[in-house]
Amino acid sequence: MSEEEIIIIVRKYASKNSEKDDIHGFSHVERVFNLCLQIGK
Repeated sequence: MSEEEIIIIVRKYASKNSEKDDIHGFSHVERVFNLCLQIGK
């Protein structure tokens, strides 16, 4: 599974399981996720 596919899955999960105004913080989660992937390489 590619990084892009993982991000799409996580974004959909976050949208589905977050309260209406909670998703504004997802961009931060996405940045942290991308940094973790970079560190793991």
